[in-house]
Amino acid sequence: MNWRFSAFLLLMLALLLGFTWGTSQTGLCSSEYVLAVLKERTKDGALNCFEFWFNRYQTLVAAALAFATAAVAVRPAVAQLAEMRKQSIQKSFDTLRVRGEEIEGTKEFFWQIQGRVYHAYGEMRSIIQFTEDGNISERKFNAFDQAVTALTDASDNLPSSIGPAWGDAQTREVRRELLRKLNNFAFDSSAARTQVRAVMRSGRMAYPIEEKRQDLQPSFDKLKQGLDEIRSIGSQFYQAIEKEESRVNTLLASLEPHVLT
Repeated sequence: MNWRFSAFLLLMLALLLGFTWGTSQTGLCSSEYVLAVLKERTKDGALNCFEFWFNRYQTLVAAALAFATAAVAVRPAVAQLAEMRKQSIQKSFDTLRVRGEEIEGTKEFFWQIQGRVYHAYGEMRSIIQFTEDGNISERKFNAFDQAVTALTDASDNLPSSIGPAWGDAQTREVRRELLRKLNNFAFDSSAARTQVRAVMRSGRMAYPIEEKRQDLQPSFDKLKQGLDEIRSIGSQFYQAIEKEESRVNTLLASLEPHVLT
């Protein structure tokens, strides 16, 4: 049995015993008015002193009982509501903490993918410059090939790695545009790799160096344009990430005192 309900029963028993004891004392039953009422044999009369006082204050007693009952009943309800609120705060806190971890992962991946973009671009620029004899060395091609492979591997899981869609419509549009630009750059890098390999295998011993550059320049220019676009849209996206991170951290700080970490 709940201790509050037990205390309530004991209180009611104490009130009943107290009222019974009080009406048994001469002070409450010896007044002329009480004695006169007790002598009456009408429907409004009373059989004894206890009944007289009970009839007089039964409304007050009923109200007191109702109030005590409500007080006992409301305590568990209030405790349950407090527990539900606590669980709701804990759930919100856990959700925000997961969101914070997603943001950290997004920032880390963002710098990683951007580093691979710059790496692929740099290796392509090195190929455009050639060597002193005007030939593309196998070492330079392999470096470019590895850079393109690393970029392509990273871009395969872009939608999940760059973080879920969140924020306002403008932020979601920036995210979509960044994904598109990164995918385009990875595709253009693969196309440039194929073009470089074709130039290397052309078999034209007297292939002038300027003609080689002319053949590869469109691919290089396309990568340069893609790099500029990624730098621009990436800056907007990173600002949005930091804004979201600040919002999440503020909410976490306000909820942390109310949860069990």
